[in-house]
Amino acid sequence: MVSSHREVGVRPEEEMDLVEGEEQRAEVLGIQMQDILARHREDRDVPDVITGTFLIFGLPFTTLVDIGSTHSYVASTVPRTLNIEFEIASREMTVISPLGQSVVVNKLFRNVPLEVQGIDFPTDLIELPFGEFNLILCMD
Repeated sequence: MVSSHREVGVRPEEEMDLVEGEEQRAEVLGIQMQDILARHREDRDVPDVITGTFLIFGLPFTTLVDIGSTHSYVASTVPRTLNIEFEIASREMTVISPLGQSVVVNKLFRNVPLEVQGIDFPTDLIELPFGEFNLILCMD
């Protein structure tokens, strides 16, 4: 299983709209069109992710929502904090993080009540050793 980010692209007609819309301003400001297009192309390489805080059993957890991820993950410290039960997956999975690190995982936390705007969503989470975020959620 691979967690990755999809590239947010610009259709050629959108790029042309940018060129036509920015052309007059560029002439006035003395900016080269190549610079404008280069910056626009760089902007579309930004990963498709959202960060925020989500609640589990009323406790807040720092969360990364990764639109390109195929599964949802929980940092190994969170289940110990919440004292929630897990099951060992029938087979181990190798996960490749967005940073390119490969990790073998097998702990699965089923139906964890993830609260979003006052509504609980039962969520399956795979334990993954990471530290910057408590949760990494996919968009399924």
